[in-house]
Amino acid sequence: MFVGYAILAHGVPTAWWKDVTTAEAKEEIQTKCRECAPLADVQYVAWAKGDQHAKAKAKSTLVVSFVNPRDAKEVLSTKLTIRNHPSKTELYLPRGPIPAHLGVPGNELADEHAKRAIGWRSDKQHVSPPDERFSDRVLRSAAERMIKKSLKGKWAHSWKIGKHGSHLRRWLPVVEPARTAMKRYSDLSAAQSAGLFQARTSKIGLNHFLASIDRADTE
Repeated sequence: MFVGYAILAHGVPTAWWKDVTTAEAKEEIQTKCRECAPLADVQYVAWAKGDQHAKAKAKSTLVVSFVNPRDAKEVLSTKLTIRNHPSKTELYLPRGPIPAHLGVPGNELADEHAKRAIGWRSDKQHVSPPDERFSDRVLRSAAERMIKKSLKGKWAHSWKIGKHGSHLRRWLPVVEPARTAMKRYSDLSAAQSAGLFQARTSKIGLNHFLASIDRADTE
């Protein structure tokens, strides 16, 4: 049986792991706790792979961290502060991810900026819509998405009220035609679609062929 365990006491991380049985794990953890974290007054902490919860026992304030080095996805709760519990209090820690930048001030600041850029809030609530997210730091992809959304909205509005192209509204009532409006073109080739579009609108539809047209200047 594999048992993964680690201790983070008074801000000083100490981690170790080994293939041991549960009984061996308990004895070794107690030894390690006495050697590496005497101030934490830890009896033992252990987690067996496959268990739904980790089991921790402590006498005083302690921050406990568990990790299985063989499988980064199989991790337990990063932190748990145990305050003013009597001796031999048994606690159960739920599974959860362990941040890669835990305890590194510069990296934690970078994480904060990245979270703010994608709309993360300290109260753990998602912000919607995207254009209401934090404006001080925005990812390029998020900015491009907001710009595209804004331009499409203005385009749709101008299509409804503008004079240019107004004679085409009966065939294209919206900027992006509905599936039913495009169904008549679905079984046609590109050339047939262009011919039908020209017959219906008196406009030449060459958009499909633009890539094959040589745009270089000729004499």
